[in-house]
Amino acid sequence: MGHRGCAGTQPENTLRGLSEALSMGVDGVEIDLRLTRDGVPVLLHDAHLNRTTNCESVEAFRGIKQLSVSELNLAQVVSLRTVDHLGSPTAETVPTLVQAAELIVETAAGWFIELKEPSPPGPWLHALVHTIQSSMTFRCLLARGQIQFLSFDHPALAAVGDLLRTHGYTVGLQPLVDTIPTGKELLQARLLGRTLGADQRWLTLESVQSAQDAGMRIHPYTVNSYQDAERVRRLGISAFTTDHPERFMHLRRAAEPAPGNSVPIR
Repeated sequence: MGHRGCAGTQPENTLRGLSEALSMGVDGVEIDLRLTRDGVPVLLHDAHLNRTTNCESVEAFRGIKQLSVSELNLAQVVSLRTVDHLGSPTAETVPTLVQAAELIVETAAGWFIELKEPSPPGPWLHALVHTIQSSMTFRCLLARGQIQFLSFDHPALAAVGDLLRTHGYTVGLQPLVDTIPTGKELLQARLLGRTLGADQRWLTLESVQSAQDAGMRIHPYTVNSYQDAERVRRLGISAFTTDHPERFMHLRRAAEPAPGNSVPIR
């Protein structure tokens, strides 16, 4: 799965990055969701725009050390240009959630949307539901089962699932953790979803086995080196999130069955 699109070589959370990852044939792409002041969901990881855009070189925002997306309306946000993985400005703007949906709907790839807004769920949750209800493309992706919401904030994730269900939408939920929990916390995570996103650095054979015993799959993040990919594979895990899908697509192709072979790909 491409992390923030294709963050290792393209500006993160942009249409260009998503297009690059999708063109490689990834199984899915992950993006981050934030809300503008006027209630529009956009693709942005940080609460502030300084790291990922050229806002510090724009006269209107010069000198502002922490320019928050929540303080700007959509027109102001899209007037900025994103920067690439080396920090150089690009022609890309911050896309809206609907713009990303219109790109992904042309593919069969999974779309993993990480919720970055703070708890308790409030305006951002209702803005998300309004976006879904207003976008036939988004509803199409939901109907196909291509969308999964992710969050480290498990109560917020549960609130998303509950509210979407009241509106008639079924959606996958993936709780995120740094380390795999045990006991009651693991069972609580299992109530949210069957896949657990976990930091690959802290995975052990024992922790992976405990999650599997609880009926959960492990999806590690963020695997960027061949050594980490091999270590994850030795743990019995066949899918992971990476900034560099271009490094690992040969593994994906090697797993594809020969023509006529109906064995499913994990």
